[in-house]
Amino acid sequence: MKSMVLINVFFGKLPWYFNFFLKSCSTNPTVNFLIFTDQEKPKKCPNNVEFIPFSLKQFNSLASERLNLKIEIKYAYKLCDFKPAYGIILSDYLKDYEYWGITDIDLIFGRIREFITDEMLTDYEVISVRNDYPTGSFMIFENKEKTNWLFKKSKDYEKIFTSDKHYCFDECNFVHQYLEDGGDIFEIETEIESMHHILMYEIQNNNLKVHFDFLIIEGLPGKLFWNNGLLSFKNEFEVLHYHLILYKANQYTLKRD
Repeated sequence: MKSMVLINVFFGKLPWYFNFFLKSCSTNPTVNFLIFTDQEKPKKCPNNVEFIPFSLKQFNSLASERLNLKIEIKYAYKLCDFKPAYGIILSDYLKDYEYWGITDIDLIFGRIREFITDEMLTDYEVISVRNDYPTGSFMIFENKEKTNWLFKKSKDYEKIFTSDKHYCFDECNFVHQYLEDGGDIFEIETEIESMHHILMYEIQNNNLKVHFDFLIIEGLPGKLFWNNGLLSFKNEFEVLHYHLILYKANQYTLKRD
């Protein structure tokens, strides 16, 4: 089985749904998780989840060194722009893995290996779990120079990394709805060249094997069912993960800490 690690960098108080994330990690024992954080490791933590003590200051220092840029992130949400560069910034932690991926903690995983199979990993260098744009919440990269340095193909990467502004570089510079409606990223004006620009350009020029497929659910949960690692919708089809992005912001489901 090909080795795989999923990375998250998170600063600040861990949210109420974090235990759901951890539980779903525990039922994926063949996938490792690295969480770089300034928070303490929970007492009950799966063996495949490693907490690495980290601070925003440390991230700025390491990113500056590895990217040869002056990185001075002031707020954690800006980290989203750096996700495609984790393969370079955090390379010391990835040496034992054939594949690495970005992930968020507002996820509940199903059976990851049922979807991200060895056959798929062999056939593709980058895997997105949406069909219309790269998924910043979960995306897989082959751990090679070619894919780890993809972000540099954006003419704007230095501007993005040295600015305080969040550009949604890991996905599509906020033109999600346009792409969901079937739009072409090269036919809409954007402020920066995002990872979607990079991946589509590489595909068009036969330079990169990229897989786009819709394997997740991101709306309100409805008839989702999680049973010992198997995540299904209406007991009709299995999904890779549920993204709580809308659930956690809904006024009727919002949980106060």
